Amino acid sequence: MLAVAMLAVLVVGAVIASTGLLAATGSPLQTALFATGAAVGGLGWVAFPVWWLVLASTVN
Repeated sequence: MLAVAMLAVLVVGAVIASTGLLAATGSPLQTALFATGAAVGGLGWVAFPVWWLVLASTVN
């Protein structure tokens, strides 16, 4: 389940950041979209090693 959530967060972050490409160059909206996309995507990247730790903790 955590793998699905991690993948969803990465996809949502990419969609938000790529939406920033549609905003006017240098606008506050573009900056906000890039920052939000990076923050959400960053959470996905942080979740990646956590997922492996959770997976390894279930191995007997």
